Amino acid sequence: MIAVSDELTTILRKKVGHLVGSFEQLIHVREVVLLNGSADGMRCLQVFNPQGISAEIFLDRCMDIGWAQASDCQLSWISPRGTVASARTNPIDDEWLHSFGGGLLTTCGLVSTGMPSEDRGRKFGLHGRIGMIPCERSTCELAESTHFSHASNSGFESWSDGLELRISGEMREAALGRENLRLRRTLHFSLNQRSIVVDDCIINDGYVSSGLMFRHHLNFGFPLVSTGSIIDSNVRIQGFREKTDSVVEKFPTVLVQNDAVEGVTYCSLAPATRFGWLSIVSPEGHKVRVTFNGEAWSNLLIWRNPSPGVNVLGVEPATSHDGGRKEARQEGSLLYIEPGESRVFSTRIDV
Repeated sequence: MIAVSDELTTILRKKVGHLVGSFEQLIHVREVVLLNGSADGMRCLQVFNPQGISAEIFLDRCMDIGWAQASDCQLSWISPRGTVASARTNPIDDEWLHSFGGGLLTTCGLVSTGMPSEDRGRKFGLHGRIGMIPCERSTCELAESTHFSHASNSGFESWSDGLELRISGEMREAALGRENLRLRRTLHFSLNQRSIVVDDCIINDGYVSSGLMFRHHLNFGFPLVSTGSIIDSNVRIQGFREKTDSVVEKFPTVLVQNDAVEGVTYCSLAPATRFGWLSIVSPEGHKVRVTFNGEAWSNLLIWRNPSPGVNVLGVEPATSHDGGRKEARQEGSLLYIEPGESRVFSTRIDV
């Protein structure tokens, strides 16, 4: 399943080949088709990465990341709905909620994100279509790292120093007489650090300008998110999706409480800030840090539902707020991508 160049194979043979029966002892990717229930028929990659982050990648759902774990810390929040195959999704109105399984990464876009809306005679559903579109031409390879340092988490020299697992594929959102946008995604898994980088490139393969809205909807849950967890960030709080007169200058300590209200906090970066980041630290010492390219992502949305039986914290680098396509156009945050143009978006997760 994992492609390895001849040059890298030679290096690995010298480092560790004499100690293993197969390199799959050390890093393993299994391609499976899920069975039974709402997930039946969906293609999935299961990544077993002992020194880094292990995860499942839903090939039929935009290469999104479902369950994910680093060492003894489960990272992903999983919704009560659970995993839903692409064939059972519906992009109309708010039907997205019926197929939202949570997971570490849910992709939103490409021509709309946020609330359902109608703009200039066209209806746009909640969070768009791209997260329901299957991947084409997927590849998986072991390669020298382009994102991670050569030092391992342990500080000791390792066979995996400077290596990454690189999984790539493409998704297309297109319709006759409308947009023709291609999302080229590469997931970089460090082999010696608990880190993932999501590199996305959106290309307009059509011959007309297209509106563009995009979001990485990262979903964190217990044990990382529990009563007493601390949120820190270099972003500035701008306001809230829910109308309120309260003024908040820093993030509150996380609580899990009855009769709590779901809410979304709008944040932005200070001018000339190249990278935004947000960290979550649990009372037990579990920690995750999300870093995003401030030149591409103009907003960070923080979604919190502290209700018992939910308890989710969403960290969402985004191109716009949560009001939907019409609001984005009216407020001037709707991006446009010209024929042949490409836009690059990147998010990093470190544990």
